[in-house]
Amino acid sequence: MERMHTKQRAATAFNVQRRLPSKQASRARHASPSASAGADRPDLVIQNSMDQISVRNVYDLFSKFDKWEVTELLTARETNWLLTNADIYKTPTEHPTGLIRQLQPFSESHIDILFPVDDDIPLLDTREVHQLLRELTIAVYSLNAQPTLSLEANFDLSSTCQIPTAFLDTRLGQIMINCDAWLKSVWHGVFMSREKRAKFADRWRHTGEASITRSVLHEFEAAGLQDISQDADYSEAKNSFQPEPKSENQIQSDDQFLASYADDLSMVLTLHLDQVSQLKNCLMFNGNYTIQSQIKTIQEKLDNQQFQRLKALLQVHENYLRRTFTSKTEVRKYIYLLEITCFLFSLLVGLKRRMKKIPNLNRLLPMIIGEDVRTERELPPFMYMKKRSTNIFPIEEETMFHLHGGIQFEYETGSLSNKLSEILNGKNESLLDASRRTLYGYLDLPNSPNMEYHVPIVEIDGKKYYHLVVDIEPYYGLSPVWLRVIQKSVESAAQKRFLNETVIYEMYKKYFGRKKATYYKNPEHGLRVSAQRGLACIFQALARKTPPSGLSKPNLRDGLTLMHYAAIHNRPIIIGILILLGVDVNVKSEVNYVANGGTPLHFACRHGSLDAASCLLGNLAAIQIDHQGWTPIHHAAFCDHVPIIRLLYHKHQDLLEQTTKDSLHSTPLLLAATSGALDTVQCLVSLHANIGYKDELGHTVIHLAASNLHTNVIEYFIRLNSRLVPTWTILVGK
Repeated sequence: MERMHTKQRAATAFNVQRRLPSKQASRARHASPSASAGADRPDLVIQNSMDQISVRNVYDLFSKFDKWEVTELLTARETNWLLTNADIYKTPTEHPTGLIRQLQPFSESHIDILFPVDDDIPLLDTREVHQLLRELTIAVYSLNAQPTLSLEANFDLSSTCQIPTAFLDTRLGQIMINCDAWLKSVWHGVFMSREKRAKFADRWRHTGEASITRSVLHEFEAAGLQDISQDADYSEAKNSFQPEPKSENQIQSDDQFLASYADDLSMVLTLHLDQVSQLKNCLMFNGNYTIQSQIKTIQEKLDNQQFQRLKALLQVHENYLRRTFTSKTEVRKYIYLLEITCFLFSLLVGLKRRMKKIPNLNRLLPMIIGEDVRTERELPPFMYMKKRSTNIFPIEEETMFHLHGGIQFEYETGSLSNKLSEILNGKNESLLDASRRTLYGYLDLPNSPNMEYHVPIVEIDGKKYYHLVVDIEPYYGLSPVWLRVIQKSVESAAQKRFLNETVIYEMYKKYFGRKKATYYKNPEHGLRVSAQRGLACIFQALARKTPPSGLSKPNLRDGLTLMHYAAIHNRPIIIGILILLGVDVNVKSEVNYVANGGTPLHFACRHGSLDAASCLLGNLAAIQIDHQGWTPIHHAAFCDHVPIIRLLYHKHQDLLEQTTKDSLHSTPLLLAATSGALDTVQCLVSLHANIGYKDELGHTVIHLAASNLHTNVIEYFIRLNSRLVPTWTILVGK
């Protein structure tokens, strides 16, 4: 057998479980009882299958969750529009486009996956990739969970790491939290190492305040809070922050304006797939990411003119983060693994829906356990250091603040390309055999946590690709057996009643403080705040006690329904609960007490809520106009949400040239130019939007960008140098 690409490693070893050699595991698998034999005695089937690695790995899965987390898991498991079985989620849905819907069935018992090598990060460890695959398989096939992360503010200025219960204490959950914590650290100019952060968060959780014997700043510095310039990789980061030249008065005015909306602002990392290709049982993908700001303030409190001003200020922050965030190798690796996660999740959903196949968890390297997969439940407050030049966010010195943002994934992709067939055309069929033997050989090596199992690399036409092999087996009902083990745990947990009024009050008090918790004991207020915060099990319990008319009733203050709140705050599980309870997915908000405002899809698109928008479209939400004459894509374009633009384009390509139903008849491209949404302008141009279109007043993108002083858009079209938009001719008026 050829030499294995392994080497000794001491400092970064993972804790791994002991496992059977692959040959013994294979014999145990073939000797396991049939489904029919165990139909009447499921416990016997599980008992006789305990020698299988996959069964042992999930046997005690629920022990790491507390009662609240289990209750959240059970609620989300029954209401996920994409993953919950049709016999439970009884409403018509439409699967995401691209890989999930177009995966072509094949007869082979394994999948070959190719993806480009990133030379800027250390070689990938097969064990870590297998860990991600295992966690995603359990989430997709049994727990009905999809990865996502949002940082939610608590009353004591700490931040809850809100991720699906299925990803608590997992390597994927840990990667998401670490990556987002670094993003917020670079944004705010201060950081704390993960180990010190966890200890300080535990102290903060118990006290909720700093020690009174020392100054607050000294308390944070003693806990390990440092200025970002003290990190070697970010020592020069501030030099990349390039705001436009302004007077001192204008700078002060802008800082005050930005700070007044600080609680509604966030920076979100979005992972997506640029290209996916399939040739029989071989798939190839290219991953990518974007960093964009989101504003949760509704339009009634932030009109379009104010929005343009706020977005222009945030664009400077976006550009700063895009230039500096990946300066750290650790961060680049996190992003690379999250791009792999984006592909693997889409692939698993496609395998489940299209082929009824499932990865063979007995054919993976040992599971990583213990502290190596421990996830933080909360992050402590941050504080700006005194008189530091790296403070780019307008928060006063020595002021504590919570963190905003999260991580989301795009699962809608374009049509599968034929790139794989092109690059493999004429190549030897044994091209991948050597790397495949290497991967299978890892399974026969003795257990050693101090070994690195590098993912094999193949070179095709001068380009390097990682080669990952995933063995698959039939999936039906509760087979393989490990699915039955988890189902038994689910059934046992469902029989225990945990949620009651006292528990609900305590959870409100934990997140919002005693005063607000008392206010939210009113069911109407409790429903609203649970929809906004994403407290799924509380929301479901309260919603079941509320008449259907009450669930669609608009709030008198802002005219929004519960579905709108869930859409604004990106809560697809809340939307799923409401749909299952009979709420109309196209319910309109009230404007001046008339129900002619936007639908939940309008609000999801305006506020950049990707998961909510995908959920609404998957539940067949209609494309309608609101009281302004705008459709959802117009809001997404004006507010500069590129992931939403791509989502809508993949669903309905004709939306690209849809005009507003008002006096101007503007296209999405014209609205993006009006607001200075350069990212959206570039996205729409790449999708072949008509750049020469004029509105009813004869204005082109250049007229609108110039009249609103958006020089970034004008500079882009100058570089584009298209005959359809003669920029200089339009500007000089000749």
